[in-house]
Amino acid sequence: MYRRGIQIAVFCLFGGTYGHASISNIVNNGSFEQGPAGWVLFGQGQGTQYTVTNSAADGASALRAANRTNLTYHATQNIITNLLAEGSGVYYGTEFSINMDMQGSARMTLQMIDSVSTNLLILAEKIISSDTSRWVTVRGGRTISWSGTLSLASLRFEIGQITERVYPPAILDRIRLVRDTDRDGLTDDVDASPSDADSNTNAIPDGWEALFSLPSVSGTADSDGDGFSNVKEFWAATNPTNALSKPAQPVNTNATPEARAFLSYLAALPAQPSNRVLVGQVVTDTAADYSNQVVTLAQQTGRWPAILGVVYDMINGPINHPVITPFATNWWNSGGVVHVQWNPDNPWNGGFSGNTNNIDFPALFTPGSPSHTNYMAMLDEVALGLKTFRDANMVVLFRPLNECNSYQNWYQRRARAEYIPLYRWTFDYLTKTQGLDNLLWVYDALDGPHLHVPVTYYYPGDDVVDVFGVNTYDDDWVLPFDLDRLSRDYPKPLAIPEGGPYSILNGSFNNLTYINAISNGFPRLSYFDTYNSFPFGQTNKYYSLIHNIGSSNLFDHPWIVTREELLWRTYLGPFGAWQLQQFATNANNPVIAGGAADPDADGIVNLFEYATGTDPDVGDQSTLVPVDSGVAFHHNTAATDIVFSVEWNPDLLQTNQWQAIAHKSYASGWFTNASVWVDEQASGSVVVVHSATNPANFYRLGISRP
Repeated sequence: MYRRGIQIAVFCLFGGTYGHASISNIVNNGSFEQGPAGWVLFGQGQGTQYTVTNSAADGASALRAANRTNLTYHATQNIITNLLAEGSGVYYGTEFSINMDMQGSARMTLQMIDSVSTNLLILAEKIISSDTSRWVTVRGGRTISWSGTLSLASLRFEIGQITERVYPPAILDRIRLVRDTDRDGLTDDVDASPSDADSNTNAIPDGWEALFSLPSVSGTADSDGDGFSNVKEFWAATNPTNALSKPAQPVNTNATPEARAFLSYLAALPAQPSNRVLVGQVVTDTAADYSNQVVTLAQQTGRWPAILGVVYDMINGPINHPVITPFATNWWNSGGVVHVQWNPDNPWNGGFSGNTNNIDFPALFTPGSPSHTNYMAMLDEVALGLKTFRDANMVVLFRPLNECNSYQNWYQRRARAEYIPLYRWTFDYLTKTQGLDNLLWVYDALDGPHLHVPVTYYYPGDDVVDVFGVNTYDDDWVLPFDLDRLSRDYPKPLAIPEGGPYSILNGSFNNLTYINAISNGFPRLSYFDTYNSFPFGQTNKYYSLIHNIGSSNLFDHPWIVTREELLWRTYLGPFGAWQLQQFATNANNPVIAGGAADPDADGIVNLFEYATGTDPDVGDQSTLVPVDSGVAFHHNTAATDIVFSVEWNPDLLQTNQWQAIAHKSYASGWFTNASVWVDEQASGSVVVVHSATNPANFYRLGISRP
């Protein structure tokens, strides 16, 4: 969590008069076909050198700036005349093309001064992480408004490595601000239906279809044949024309079936009309917070949050997994999912994570150095706790090194070449060396510092991130940047792993604010966790759901998923769906719902009850019965993930004489020996007849999952 001081806010206040509606680009000479005419060459007097080049993204010319000594040094333009002609309150599609020869941040901003305030709007932004030395298109969209008299509207660019203060040569071209009346991502000058965002009524915005050249394809179609419809790929932010780009691919190739299933569930949530956002509650002082802010919440509302957020790191304390483990395990066994935060202590001096002294990243990455040894010891201690969860088959949303663009912890707001290797080292060790295949890796940054250091600046790569997160502390949760559009550069489920109000901390914050903001601003969100309340001086800071208004109303909202409504086990296949149906919130508990469990103590384990269609909560007898020269049993026809094996033995005293005479998986049907005949009815009744000539024959039925 980040305790913010002064925050620069962007106020979108409607006012003024409306001018004519046009489909023209309100940027003059946006493709530099007239050279730099109409542009102010910012920083030219400080050594920045400008050249018009024919290496262009559009037309014959583009503008290159070199010897830049400031993030903002490039061409600027005061677009006030055209902006006033269009009027206040217009939504624009924004776009520019950039070619830069190193990784870094690229933004188009608008500095505005009106009668009320001075604001800096982010119009389009992107982290150029791999597409260097070639043209990259950066897109955005937002409403531009002002109050009273507008006196300045300066279009500017921020290009470079922010914390490193490196500003590479950069070529700009095709700079556009054009009305997008229906806000579908297609500007009105190229939109055949500028007032209809979904002109072919396939539940996909026209702009997204145009981006992938899918203007007339049904939303239920699967254009790349990867098993995911175009609608699902739209919500998952994956490429519908590339079969290798598909939702919910865990970054750990050895991820457990449970981890894979839960990630698939998260990726699919935003495409649903209801039950599409999981809600969670973070606790820090585990015993007290859990009792006061989770149990009390359930008593008040009759329901539990879907996610329990726990914290491994404590200020001036050890990694507290021994305290957390019982709470987290019980939560899982009751049907919930656990979120674990870990912010490591300072490995150079042993101080807590907020100690920023003695930092020396080259030493940290050097085996044998004290800081390296200390960090490895912390990793081992974290792994010890996480292995307890792994051995219990728990899925853990794991977010280490969080809020990387903030500045309070030793690893935050470092050079990208320091933070990203640190994250990847942590991932490699816990995943590959320690074998923690139950983890889903959550990257998170903080919303507040975004104006200065983007939430995407330290993103460590698609190959080490399962969930893209942005912690959000805001009084109305209306962010000064487009989180939905920004997150679509990262084909991962979107989350707010930690958040709450910013200044309304007296208990008067309305929890329905979350739903209003999510539905209007970032509908791709799969889950959010509110932070815990805590004492601060002589007062309390109330972040948690229970301490603010409308917890029941929030839980009643059709979009919200509570613990009672978690259906992720259906993504484990038919057996997972059966576990949910039979055991409800106990479905995660291996003692009750596990395949080898026998909750009704009738001697028949759950997997056998599932396969043969008996009730695991009622003591009964097996459906396996002898018939002349064979055996009969009932097959649960919904159990399509079961392998049956009928075995024969002529002499029970010879235990090694069991022979498989009939075998079935749902994919292949029955395979039998020549002397065996199988009759299976549509009802699930199965008879296996064996023409054995022995005076005594013994049969048994084996059941397994592939």
